[in-house]
Amino acid sequence: MKCGKTVFDVRLASRFEELKGLYMELYHDEQSFDYFVGMLRKCWGERKKPLRDQDARREADSHWYRRRELLEEYATRAVKE
Repeated sequence: MKCGKTVFDVRLASRFEELKGLYMELYHDEQSFDYFVGMLRKCWGERKKPLRDQDARREADSHWYRRRELLEEYATRAVKE
């Protein structure tokens, strides 16, 4: 078992009560919530470093989704596809 907290653990802890409350409000199933958290942990562990780095940048900038560059990037991708 790992010692210390991972970035995932810290981020989850900061939002755990809200996440659990919303989940339980919808599904009323604590066992399913535990499974859900396990899947989040697994997916985070499999996430590639560039995406984790992007997550960290976005965590530091709470208005990242409002940036004009983001819209331009998506528009450029849509034209290429």
